[in-house]
Amino acid sequence: MVVHTPDAASRIDARQNRVAIVRAVRDLVAVKGAAVSIREIADSAGVGTATLYRHFEGKKDLLDGVSVHRWSQMRHAAQTNSSTEQEGHGIRRVVGIIDMYTRMTTSDAEFIHALGLRVGHDPTGIGPLRDQFDPIFAQLWVNGQERGEIRRTAHPHDAIEMAGAIRESSRRLQMLTLLVAGIATPQVDPDQIVRELYLRAK
Repeated sequence: MVVHTPDAASRIDARQNRVAIVRAVRDLVAVKGAAVSIREIADSAGVGTATLYRHFEGKKDLLDGVSVHRWSQMRHAAQTNSSTEQEGHGIRRVVGIIDMYTRMTTSDAEFIHALGLRVGHDPTGIGPLRDQFDPIFAQLWVNGQERGEIRRTAHPHDAIEMAGAIRESSRRLQMLTLLVAGIATPQVDPDQIVRELYLRAK
């Protein structure tokens, strides 16, 4: 049984509030555009405006918060994959992270479209997260190359950029398979890897 101290419970509540606010921003902007009000966002998240302002300085910070949250999850996924011992230390770990990114970008597609964001849009808060994510992901990539599963000519940054361009949920798996085929060596079956990910997520 896990017993949370008051401070720990407060931190958990704060994290939950922040996630609720980010989701509210994403969903409301997708429908109403950037003109959505702070009050509407707070109401949708189930928090007061004072709580919202404890997490975000203003509208721009709120809008950027969706991308920052996405990269916070990416950093966590990379750190988890690099610190656990499991089968598929090579390309499967790399593709698992890419798959996660495509799931997030397709979920955020209407938000991205409403704001007119382009691939490569990097709010200030993303920098430190990318600085932590990139070397971990690069090492996972090298591991895949050393196992003969990832092409020597393929680059991890290109794979992430291409994954970020996948926005149509109905074509996500097809496009992910094409992406994997582009980075994988002939010994790897891209269809099988993507199919395994799909079945695991069901």
